[in-house]
Parts: sequence; C-alpha cells; structure tokens
Amino acid sequence: QSSGINAEYGEGFTFIPTLLHPESTGEVRLRGVGIHDPPIVDPQYLASEADVRSLLSGVRYVQKLVGTKAMAALVGEAVPLPGPQSKADTDEAWIQTIKQFAFTAGHPSGTCAIGKVVTDELKVVGVEGLRVVDSSIFPNTVSGDYTGVLVAVAEKIAQKIKSV
Repeated sequence: QSSGINAEYGEGFTFIPTLLHPESTGEVRLRGVGIHDPPIVDPQYLASEADVRSLLSGVRYVQKLVGTKAMAALVGEAVPLPGPQSKADTDEAWIQTIKQFAFTAGHPSGTCAIGKVVTDELKVVGVEGLRVVDSSIFPNTVSGDYTGVLVAVAEKIAQKIKSV
C-alpha cells in the first residue's frame, strides 16, 4: 500500500505520547522481614489529574500532526487498540483509553536517591555491605536515556570497589 501503513504486514509507525516528568509518584515498601519476601511496588500511575491531562494533550497533538499536509502521504488507516474502547473522539473517551493502556517506558528513579537512601559512594545508609547501582539513585527523572550515565556511574563505583 502507498498509505504508509499496512496492518496485515506490520508496516507502519506509532506515536506514543509520553510523560517525561510525571507528577504521580509511586512507592516501594517492604512486605516482610525475610530476604525472600518480595517488595510491594505500587507505581500509582496517573494518580495525578495533571498527568492524565498531559497525556490527553499529547493525543490531541498527535491528531493534529497526522492531519497535516506533510504527513498525508504517510498516514493510512489507524490500527485500533485491542479491547473495547469508545469510537467517540471526546476527552472522556480518550481519558478512558489512556487509563486503560498507559505504561511506563522509562527508568523509575528516586527510590534510592543519593543523599537520602544511599551515600555518594552508593552505600545504603544504615546497611553494611550493600550498594545500589541503578537508576533509582537519581533523585529526579531525566528527559533522556539513562544508559550512558548508568554505565559511567557503574564503572566509577566498580573502580572504587576494586581499589578497596
């Protein structure tokens, strides 16, 4: 097809509005005292109405974008989302769809923030022999990919550990 999308063969493109800096915050709690007790993780996605409104704004922006002359040659039919959802193009219908299909695409951060939970050497405060070296050490979510920064942090901590 010349429309740019051929659902039968899987050709096409996807726009996914994303929250880079959500207001909603989740929590991680201990389930028990045993080392094999899995933690309780409650991400509390979209707990903030501002987050829902921001994603709705993203949906509306994408609708405008795909309706432009520049995109006309690339845009064919929209592939429907799985499951029941409203065909209405109302804010309420989109909010229901957003709440049904929202997911995380980033690296949660802040649960072991430097200066609060871990030291600048990534040692867990009050726990001997334990370090945390992942994106949870960053106090705030960044707008880009963490990979390069995490590799640098891990290399630096590995050098510290090896030198002990």
